[in-house]
Amino acid sequence: MGHRIEHLPFVERRLWYLAVTAGLGLLIGLWIMFGTAADRSEIAWIQAEWKAAMGHLRISLTRLIEALALAVAVTAPLSLAVRRLPRLEATITPLMLTALAVPWVLLSAALNMMIHLRLDGGQMVLFAAMGGGAWILGALAPRQQSISARCRRMRYGMRTIVLMLIVAEMLALTQGLGSQIRFYTLYWSPTLLFLYGGLSVAVIAGALVVGRFGGGGLVRGMERLAAPRD
Repeated sequence: MGHRIEHLPFVERRLWYLAVTAGLGLLIGLWIMFGTAADRSEIAWIQAEWKAAMGHLRISLTRLIEALALAVAVTAPLSLAVRRLPRLEATITPLMLTALAVPWVLLSAALNMMIHLRLDGGQMVLFAAMGGGAWILGALAPRQQSISARCRRMRYGMRTIVLMLIVAEMLALTQGLGSQIRFYTLYWSPTLLFLYGGLSVAVIAGALVVGRFGGGGLVRGMERLAAPRD
């Protein structure tokens, strides 16, 4: 099996790994769900935690919306200027390519693992807007791209923002869904870990849906606004 996987193209290998990961996650989730349903005391724990879970969900969603709004508010007008002004395009392109090469999610994890560099809520939003904004700018600014390539970069930018925020919450001393995943991993509670993990998956899935449909609309709107340079 390993020999066969090595000879698969990268895209097919990535899909295979994602399918295996999703399958394992589903099996673990089903195991916890059946265990919870069989034990009424576990359901009582979820009911007792539900109100607090909604509070953490609200915090994470607020950060996500703020980071996305900030990223779009900065990159959309900058992209219009880049596509209309050749000199600005020549200046900004090397910086944009450098920003696209940064592993933003790993950097978010590394910063928050250092006690003196941990981010607070506002810093998380700003840093996530930088990471996701780099990919949004890469989707909107360069003229030599197809619509489908632009939409893929928009989705990647959205995914970068939400993953940076959840990773930061897991490692920093703050509130949010990620902080509760860390807490109930350290103080082992499979049921509550499943609750917060499920809410995090729902947020990520919602962000990807918004990135797919909203991002496509933003890309097409930019195409209409950015007249070709003559």
